[in-house]
Amino acid sequence: MKRTPLGICLLPALLAAFWLLSSQSKLRLNSASMSTPSSGAAASFAEDEAETRRTVFLLQYIGNDYGRAVRNGLVIDSLEYAEMQNFSRTLVESYRASSQSNKRTRAGLTQLEKHIAAKVELAVIRNLCAQLVGQVAQEKNLLIFPLATPDLNMGAQLFRENCVSCHGERGDGNGPTADTLNPKPRDLSAPAYLDFVTPFHIYQALTLGISGTAMPSFGEAFSSEQSWSVAFYVMTLRRGFAPLAPRIDVNFSLQQLAVQTNIELQRSLSRDAQASKLSTQQVVNTIDYYRSHLPQLSLAEHVMIAKTKWRQSLVCYQSGDSAQALAYLMEGYMEGFEPIEAFLANKVYLRVEKLVTEYRWCVEEKGSLDKAAAFIEEMIAVLDEILRNPRMLRA
Repeated sequence: MKRTPLGICLLPALLAAFWLLSSQSKLRLNSASMSTPSSGAAASFAEDEAETRRTVFLLQYIGNDYGRAVRNGLVIDSLEYAEMQNFSRTLVESYRASSQSNKRTRAGLTQLEKHIAAKVELAVIRNLCAQLVGQVAQEKNLLIFPLATPDLNMGAQLFRENCVSCHGERGDGNGPTADTLNPKPRDLSAPAYLDFVTPFHIYQALTLGISGTAMPSFGEAFSSEQSWSVAFYVMTLRRGFAPLAPRIDVNFSLQQLAVQTNIELQRSLSRDAQASKLSTQQVVNTIDYYRSHLPQLSLAEHVMIAKTKWRQSLVCYQSGDSAQALAYLMEGYMEGFEPIEAFLANKVYLRVEKLVTEYRWCVEEKGSLDKAAAFIEEMIAVLDEILRNPRMLRA
């Protein structure tokens, strides 16, 4: 695809920056006449997002640790099993109490609680937890992959500075302070752990911390970019990690690498006609290669970022928080839409620019919720069409 000249590519970003500054000034000037979004509206939205992240993390935790509690229908660790029961019960109760809940997700969480009570096999629990993570993330507009390609060198440096004292330089859980901790730090290099965990799970652990352990929250200390970089770096600590350039082009996306385990990626490769000819070791080495040579965000991933941020913007506006609505609108534009403008047909990106401007005006002028929702729906419809219709792209 032909790219537009650099100056033209930069123009939307410059205009957007000017737009954000003027919007913020207008919001400050008009603050006396605005129906103030209760600091409660922003707080409520932040609490909902935090609760969603906790829900997703508990699902990931159960999916990853259930095998330490139950094996072959028998409890092998009563404390771990009690934790699984408690977490599954907490998930059901907290989700039922949430302001917006989905019948299908409620049923899935209830089924998870029943499965744990029945001590079903690990594979069933893992599959259901993975399914529920996807459902909750989608319905709550939670992005579960990084907004930019993680920097593994940055991740390695941050790991050395913040994690080695507990987890050790190789991540084996034998750092200088490990013996003083109860429970001891997890062995992050164990294949039995890293082959069944995802970077998103590690990202959540870094961001939220793990109660009942010495694992603190780095949510305030690390930016999202730093946490993702550490999470992807940890995936390279597995004993036996041996990247080997593949003989075939697999084209794993960054989202796949963020939310799928090594085992899931192996299954994905086994369904590929060319990859099916590789030996088991070659498949493992190929996945290691993609874990250490991360791709750039794809067109589809940028579209998903824009859609998610713009949906979050509408939720904030509906709850009375115009300032946060404009902030999410801008994030969706700069992080999701602006990077792909150069690849879109002129009429397409101009149409989206017009809709973004009209939605912004609607929010600033306290327009109707129906009107605001209509703008967002049309913006998202255009984004969806970009992925379906080649004529939406620049020739």
